[in-house]
Amino acid sequence: MPKQLEELLNQIKKWWAAQAANQRSVIILTAAVVVLGLFGVMYVVSRPDYTLLYSNLDPKDANAIVEYLREQKVPYRLGGGGTQLEVPSKRVYDLRVQLAGKGLPRGESVGFEIFDKMSFGTTDEVQRINYLRALQSELERTIDSMDAVEKSRVHLVIPPEDLWFEDQVSPTASVLIKMHNGGTLLPRQVDSIRHLMSSAVRGLTAERVTVVDTQGHVLSAAGESESLGGLSDRQITYKKKVEENFKSQAESMLAEILGPGKAVVRVTAEINFNQTLTERESYTPIVGRQGLVRSEKQNMFESAQDAANGTAGGSAGTASNLQGYPPASGGAGGDKATKKNEKVINYEMNRTVERINTASGTIKQLSVGIFVDGKFTPEQLTDISSVISRGMGILPDRGDKLEVKAMPFNRKGLEEDKQLLEKSQREQFWMQALTRWLPLGALIIAACVFLMVALKNFRSLNLNDARGGGAAKDGSKGSGEMSPEMIVALLKQNSGASAQVLKHWLS
Repeated sequence: MPKQLEELLNQIKKWWAAQAANQRSVIILTAAVVVLGLFGVMYVVSRPDYTLLYSNLDPKDANAIVEYLREQKVPYRLGGGGTQLEVPSKRVYDLRVQLAGKGLPRGESVGFEIFDKMSFGTTDEVQRINYLRALQSELERTIDSMDAVEKSRVHLVIPPEDLWFEDQVSPTASVLIKMHNGGTLLPRQVDSIRHLMSSAVRGLTAERVTVVDTQGHVLSAAGESESLGGLSDRQITYKKKVEENFKSQAESMLAEILGPGKAVVRVTAEINFNQTLTERESYTPIVGRQGLVRSEKQNMFESAQDAANGTAGGSAGTASNLQGYPPASGGAGGDKATKKNEKVINYEMNRTVERINTASGTIKQLSVGIFVDGKFTPEQLTDISSVISRGMGILPDRGDKLEVKAMPFNRKGLEEDKQLLEKSQREQFWMQALTRWLPLGALIIAACVFLMVALKNFRSLNLNDARGGGAAKDGSKGSGEMSPEMIVALLKQNSGASAQVLKHWLS
């Protein structure tokens, strides 16, 4: 054994022998607390961080997954009455891939894997029933994959095909939904489930799908219109976007003028979702022969009359009755020739056709209500109303309405919420400090106490050794009295021990 180690052990033995019984108990207890604390810290640091692998497991699936984890020697924890399974976070994704390769979890229902094992004597009726079961199960799995849905059940009624089309009965479907934490489905989510069902089953329409939750509320009955209040989900979303756009415009202007939180704006928009096509046809008269000639007709007439009696004259015969022959000359009373030229021009009428296509989504009317915090004069409210009206594009001719009122806001509830939030944050801070830093602080304090006690005892041991050595050299019996010669000898041997002696004397 090295000499330095042997001297250290001897000093420790002497120090331990010099301790009283109560001091030894305190030292042993402090050392035990320090060791246990170190082991506790090591356990917390080395303990694996568990993450949820699967939840809402069927007991059969939970048993199969646990058996696989035991075979792979993977630590796990069960929770939620055996329906939740947790594994170390660093292996969660790897295990999910491996379990998916083995077809786990399968769930209570059996999908199209029911056709993996076919028997030779299966009838057509059994095949049809198996297909219906598989289709229901696949739809359940698809609906269960939605974030808001915890569990679902699907029932399909698909009548057999009839030879006569008019006698064919349409299929129907019903869906039972269980939500997470007792929530409810939004109307657009209900419509998405109905459209999903109608697209997956041949001949099924969305109107013939009934959606019910586990509390017995009918979310969408068969034959019910897909729209709410005559508006579809897309139209309702568009209406809300228009209202939010006008609201944000007004609030941004008021926030710059009055400050944040000093105004409340509400906007209601009436939207025209009807798409109309208007056709107008008008005609205008022709002025000054400026129109487009459609047709032109010219007629010329020629006749001869007796100058005496005004009757048609001429000698009888072919020459006087047929056109193209020269008239006979030398009548008794004299003849008068008449010519008539008639011209007819037809013009195209000035026809104007106007087609007006009015797109859907136009604003029919806006109603805006604004409350401002504080006291304002009527002139100030009028100015605010005028500025907001111009900024939002309010049209009185369209029937738009804008009203601004001043009223002190009730900030009591806001202050209470702020105080509750601050109190909750303080409690959370102290709870984290107690759970995280208190054990570490206790361990540090225990270690400091242990070191202080040990250092104090070591100092006492060195002091006793110095006193005993000085007495032995002087030949005394260790009575505790020190002569000047002993002090000089002690200073020469050990300056540190001499300093301790001087401290002892002074104290």
